[in-house]
Amino acid sequence: MCQSNEDDVFCVMDPCDGCRPIWRTCTKPSENISCQEPQKAAVEEEIVCPPGQPAQICTQDLCATEYCRWNQYAHCVINICGQCKVKFVNNDGENVDCNQVPSRCMFERQRGEYRKMSRAEDIAVPDCDEDGRYSAVQCDYLLNECWCVDELGTKIEGDIGTIDRKPQCQNMRVKGIDVALRFENDYSIVVNKTQLFQREFALFMNSEYGVDARNVKNIMITRGSIKVDFQLIEDESETLSVTDLVVFMEEQVNEGNFQFEFEGSQLVAYRDSITFRTQYKDQQNISTDDQSVTVGVVCAVIGVLIALIIFLLVLVYKKKQKCQHNEKTMQEQTYIENMYSTIDDKSTMNM
Repeated sequence: MCQSNEDDVFCVMDPCDGCRPIWRTCTKPSENISCQEPQKAAVEEEIVCPPGQPAQICTQDLCATEYCRWNQYAHCVINICGQCKVKFVNNDGENVDCNQVPSRCMFERQRGEYRKMSRAEDIAVPDCDEDGRYSAVQCDYLLNECWCVDELGTKIEGDIGTIDRKPQCQNMRVKGIDVALRFENDYSIVVNKTQLFQREFALFMNSEYGVDARNVKNIMITRGSIKVDFQLIEDESETLSVTDLVVFMEEQVNEGNFQFEFEGSQLVAYRDSITFRTQYKDQQNISTDDQSVTVGVVCAVIGVLIALIIFLLVLVYKKKQKCQHNEKTMQEQTYIENMYSTIDDKSTMNM
């Protein structure tokens, strides 16, 4: 890693020099910067190697040419047991898998701790659970404030507690994430090609990030220059959760490495253009396909209710008409009976 005082240092590979890592800053992305010589691993003097792996004397600084692909804040150390080789550890001395994208919480925590050490500043770092996820309650120990967050570390509106009286936080499970990013290219590239772009972008997310193309929903394109909005659906069968995937994508975008080829053109996302909004499992369904099904069911139920009401109204109307007819018939019969009774009475009197 680059031991620099710069805040926005990122690493790129130099293909013309054996893929050697070079360091630049976001403020001057085209200029290389000089890093201080990386510190060698602080190997314990009385290190005990396992049987069959004798301690070696390492004459070269192997860490000078090594870097951790997905965690620039991991520390390089030299393992002298058996042979001289490097490994990367976090601030707690735990091994880091540089081929695996760290959880967002662990990444933010390591970045915060690195900045605290390099700048000697008090910077708040997130609390992560044993699985590397954000703890439901996060606290700022300097301000004596605690609040609730979701799996992405996004603050949930609600009561603010203190260290001694923390708020009661529910485990807000993420169902999906709305993502937006902008490409540097001209909008004319995608004019009248919306459906093709949607299909190609979903396939790109599948091939590049391992996301099931069916879980990339609602891809929309708008001007400026090419603004793409889409939704990532949480799928427990996926290797990466959507929260970890967002970390991966965010790093790619911010390093200028989020590139998508479309119709022979290389679309490059603007640095720092990615934004996202969390959808929770207790909110309305994020998928428009599911929304269509839900709307269809609701409409069907409403249609049945309307038909039932109409049927009942017709039934009541017919019953009322029948009652009125029967009443009229009875009145006519009574009238006729009275009329004949009157005639009979008169006939009797004449006799």
